[in-house]
Amino acid sequence: MEKEEKYIVIGAFLFMSAVFFVIMYVMFYLPIKSSLYFDKFDLFIKGEIVYLESPNKNNVNIVVIKSDSSNYTVYDQRDSLNIYFCLYKNNIAIIYDNADLRGVDYSIGDSLILDGKNNTIICKDSLGNFKFIKEKLPLSNKMFFPKRRINMLFEQYTETK
Repeated sequence: MEKEEKYIVIGAFLFMSAVFFVIMYVMFYLPIKSSLYFDKFDLFIKGEIVYLESPNKNNVNIVVIKSDSSNYTVYDQRDSLNIYFCLYKNNIAIIYDNADLRGVDYSIGDSLILDGKNNTIICKDSLGNFKFIKEKLPLSNKMFFPKRRINMLFEQYTETK
């Protein structure tokens, strides 16, 4: 019996160690990785909103933008990051953004400027009137996004015909 108890204790110790390391990874490494992402984030996109999915259960918009100008031809960090909020290719950008709690939010036809260097999103309505400015991009405070949905929309909107 003594030998069996020894294996149970060792097994419990290994299991608890694994749980501890997973918790440490989620609490410390992922936030550091996301802040490093924004320290280097220099994407600039200016364009018009052509598709919008209103806030989902996580209070996140998915916004599709037809770009007039950008400093990238392709911006896709899916291979290097588990956390991302923007994809850009073929003059189409798809972003996640937290819904505005004041009720002022995106509409199809609005013009949008995403300025990664200054960590801002500026939105104007279709008449050119200023709607709002968001000064913190979403990844800095929200890390759970509908990746499957954004990947599907990205493939749909950027496929070459």
